[in-house]
Amino acid sequence: MKNSDKIGGNSVVEKASEERDWVVVRLFQKLWGAVKQRKWWTAFLTLITLIGLGVHYVPQFYSAWVMNQDLRNALKDISVILPWGRPDPKLDYKQQAVRAVVAKYKKEIEAGKDVDPQYLLQLGNVELSLGNITQARHYYDKGLEQAKQKKDEVNKAAALANMASLQLDERGVRHDLDEALEDAGKALEIHKQEGMTQDEANDLAIIGRINQKKGDFRRAILAFDEALSLYQQRGEVGRVGDMKLALAKVHREMGEMSVALEDLEEASQFHTEAGHAIGRADDLFERGLIHSQLGDRKQALRDLQEAHKIFSEGRFGGPEAARTLSDMGQIFHEMGEHQQALQSLEQARSKRLGERKREAKTLCAIGTVYNDKGFPDMGVEYMRQALTISKEIKDSETEAKALHMMGMAFKKKGDFERARQHLEDARSVHNHSNNRIGEAYDLTEIGFLDRDAGKLRDARTNLERALKLFREELDRKGEAHVLGYLGLVHADQRDFFKARRFSWPSHNIHDDMKDYKRKAEQLVRLAYIYREEGNLPMARECLQQAEKQYEASPDAVGQAYAKLNSGFIFRDEGDLGAALRKFTEAHEFFQRETGHLKEEAILASEIAFARHKLGESSNRLPLVDLRAALQLHQGI
Repeated sequence: MKNSDKIGGNSVVEKASEERDWVVVRLFQKLWGAVKQRKWWTAFLTLITLIGLGVHYVPQFYSAWVMNQDLRNALKDISVILPWGRPDPKLDYKQQAVRAVVAKYKKEIEAGKDVDPQYLLQLGNVELSLGNITQARHYYDKGLEQAKQKKDEVNKAAALANMASLQLDERGVRHDLDEALEDAGKALEIHKQEGMTQDEANDLAIIGRINQKKGDFRRAILAFDEALSLYQQRGEVGRVGDMKLALAKVHREMGEMSVALEDLEEASQFHTEAGHAIGRADDLFERGLIHSQLGDRKQALRDLQEAHKIFSEGRFGGPEAARTLSDMGQIFHEMGEHQQALQSLEQARSKRLGERKREAKTLCAIGTVYNDKGFPDMGVEYMRQALTISKEIKDSETEAKALHMMGMAFKKKGDFERARQHLEDARSVHNHSNNRIGEAYDLTEIGFLDRDAGKLRDARTNLERALKLFREELDRKGEAHVLGYLGLVHADQRDFFKARRFSWPSHNIHDDMKDYKRKAEQLVRLAYIYREEGNLPMARECLQQAEKQYEASPDAVGQAYAKLNSGFIFRDEGDLGAALRKFTEAHEFFQRETGHLKEEAILASEIAFARHKLGESSNRLPLVDLRAALQLHQGI
């Protein structure tokens, strides 16, 4: 569910009256029945009740009507109404019109006048629509304060729900999920007491999203299911589709891809039936993410391209179109098509100028592509820009990610000291923001740096700490990642039994999660372990399986590592001609992708050894290769 579902949508008049219309109708029916049956005392009491309702609600309806009328007058010559919850910086003439109305009520507030809570909440909605998160929060707080003073339970619940939803807004920088959950729970309690089933369903949807963000998937599913049931009772087909989509996202995060795809199929049917084009595009976008995780990147791109087309044609699909371009860039990146990845990410960035949080994330993604493309200096430059923005807006998530990826770039350059420094900084940020999974990934890479430095005991210590965090947070993907690294460290210590004991569970988790790219990477690691153990047939079998995975899900970097390990096996078997071919193919890739200095140096040495043994050019070429290897090792 989008923020605009709760914060936007109906006018204040509609929102205040929607759930009480049936009460008034029932009272009039009761009054008419009492008159017909000549039950005058019942008729008198019913009439008094109706008058009381009128005294209580008519002033509220009138004040809300005044404000909505002001807004309509301000926007009467504009063909497209600015929707709450969606910033639209290109339409300045709309913003000026809305701001004129906002200014009027701001003056009344500043003058100390007693402003109706509905005015304050609507002002918060207007500020949110203009992208002013801090101001929106300010008016919601004041609206809640006024509603409490007036003992206005309806507007108190609306303020609490809006404040909870605001914590989930990506443009915000303050995310207190426990506070948001408490606010949404209070709003839900009031809406249940008042019999406001639509708002009750909206509250449950917000609660589901909060629990999802907290990683409490069981409670998220319970909340989404309950909201879905209420929307079904009300016949709100589009909202039922929204809840099916929300459930699909949770199941994807849980690694239950087949269940997620079933949810999406139903979500698409409901959104199509309701005529919700943007909802249909959201379904396609989510399906694209799932197919990407399943390794079917071609289908993922088709889904995302179709979603992008709908978002681009939609009236208010700008942010979603940028998000889709960004994810398309990530998939192109995973496929090794770096130029197309950069093109998509740069387009996404151009659409996000002014949205600083999203711009920082896109800059970080562009930096990662340059890093993997073999231009770590360019990668570091983009990540520095992301780091600067994230620090200014106090976005710890992107700050830590930028620091982590800068560490990986310096590692690729062979500058292990600066790599470690940036990874330790990222870990500090993650620790301060209580992001245990982020901290675990930092510890994993720090542990692997220790391995590269030959500090195997330190490497094991850091990797085991990371494994403990991943398991405590029930993060299977991270668990598989660190298990693979632990297997290599134990192989370096010549403890091949433990190496296999850690490495095969890593392979099995990736297989269960249908993450075929990571599965292929782990097969290459297993080949290395078996080769070091002297079991060349098993090493070759692992590499053959890895090559099949890479054929199904192309990955140029992974294929280069597979060739490197195949070369080692041929060398150990004495087939130096085949070894030289494999080493040369891998070396050409790593030399072209100029950031893999360590691998390039190792291959140059192996190529020199093979050429020397084969007697090529009276050792002139082997000497050239050895000098190149020495120069690279000295640089590292």
